[in-house]
Amino acid sequence: MGIRLAVIICANGNTLLTQLKNLNEGSQNLYFIDAGSLANMMDFKNIAVGMLRLLAGCFVVLVSLICLLNLYNSISGYMQGRRQEMAALISVGMTKKQLAQMVCLEGILLLGRSLLWGILFSAILIYGIQKGIVLLFGGIQFQIPIVLEIVSVILTFGAVLFMMWYAFRKIRMTNILENIRQDSI
Repeated sequence: MGIRLAVIICANGNTLLTQLKNLNEGSQNLYFIDAGSLANMMDFKNIAVGMLRLLAGCFVVLVSLICLLNLYNSISGYMQGRRQEMAALISVGMTKKQLAQMVCLEGILLLGRSLLWGILFSAILIYGIQKGIVLLFGGIQFQIPIVLEIVSVILTFGAVLFMMWYAFRKIRMTNILENIRQDSI
């Protein structure tokens, strides 16, 4: 195999570069690169990295929207399934404020449990990815974006609590007697 060497030449004309390439026709271990084309390659690399970042950002936004819609559907179904139970609690004397506090506390407990599982699995996954990158590419610095993770947890809490509030508001506006009747049908 041998050692490969790339020589970067800053030449105004192509004559020097072509003469060096002609002298080196038989060797596969020595390459001559024009510095002007290297600058163009760096511009192309910057453009490609920018396009990949844009594509990855759009993919993350799309997946996040799909997850939020799935979350809204799950929360609405959960609240619809508990409609008769909530109507029975109101009929035995629970105030709407107490019911709202109960729903909010249930949402926080469910979200806290799911976030703990998510943080545990993502920490294991991030550790595995970091070890894989270090094994493949050597001593690369790998930083965990703690600020972005905290922001995502706060936004998730806000989104779930808003969706719980919205679904609860829809159920609260219905008639208690209709809810109890639907339970007996």
